[in-house]
Amino acid sequence: MRILSLGLTLLLAACASQGDKATIDWQHYAQADTLDIFSPSFSHFEVVNPDQVVLWQSPNRAVLVTVIGACFFNDSSPVLRFTSGMSQVRRDHDAILYDNQRCPISRIQPLDIRKMKKDGVLK
Repeated sequence: MRILSLGLTLLLAACASQGDKATIDWQHYAQADTLDIFSPSFSHFEVVNPDQVVLWQSPNRAVLVTVIGACFFNDSSPVLRFTSGMSQVRRDHDAILYDNQRCPISRIQPLDIRKMKKDGVLK
């Protein structure tokens, strides 16, 4: 019985921690001005919705990229590439290559990391 109780506790804790990440309103922290071009050098990425991904360029710099249609169903794929390679990525021209899919980029928005930290969303 103790093992079952411990297992349920761990499962609930895992679900709770997943829920915290999913509750971030990324669009709220996206700046209104969109970028037409950006450099795709990033340290890691985070799938936040089926049609959005956050590219972290540094701990204090990130962009929210929106694609046309739902593309990010499998958030465990470790590789994200661009049709332009690692040169400049252009909105409405380039696409994200992810999990054997081609996802056209419709919007690139810088995130207000300072505001996210101030609001306690990020540490």
